[in-house]
Amino acid sequence: MYNSARNENLETQDIDSISTTEETFSTTTSQPSGSENANQRITLMVLKLMEENNAAMSGLKNNYTEMQKSLESQISELQKTVNRQSQVIEEQKSKIVDLEKKHDAGKDEVKNLADRVSSQIEATKKEVDSCKSSQSELIKCFSPLYRAYKAADKNHFYTTNEAEYNQSHTTYGFKLDGHEGYVADKKAFEDLAKKHGSTSRLFKP
Repeated sequence: MYNSARNENLETQDIDSISTTEETFSTTTSQPSGSENANQRITLMVLKLMEENNAAMSGLKNNYTEMQKSLESQISELQKTVNRQSQVIEEQKSKIVDLEKKHDAGKDEVKNLADRVSSQIEATKKEVDSCKSSQSELIKCFSPLYRAYKAADKNHFYTTNEAEYNQSHTTYGFKLDGHEGYVADKKAFEDLAKKHGSTSRLFKP
């Protein structure tokens, strides 16, 4: 609107200047003939059209300049926005890289911990198996002590031989009282000591 009003003002000024020029031209010249009047009018019309064209070109130039400034301002703002977004993206990328590093470190730590736990479990299993084996071997070093009782003689019969224990009942009339306890087998202990190594105990009175 501003450019349109400005153009109208320019056209009014140009028409006034052309009218003044025409009046001045008319007063300074003598009365022309008919063909001369037509030439003068054509000349004035051409001048008027040229001035109007110049005014229109000036308005277009001003409009173009203003549009160019507006576009440059918009482009500048868009560039700032793009720069800000690029900075945010780079920051997010950096955070993602840090998280990936922490994640990888966490995976490695978990794997190492799992390996240590697995190793400890295997070692514990071996110790348990060794203890079970040792316990089984140690149990074999003891023989059950059987006891039988004969009320008529008030006599007790002890043996580690199960066959003798049963014979005391069937042959001699002893009552079977079961296990009295366990008796260590010296030879079995000696064999076990040879297998696993001897153990010494020190005592200071």
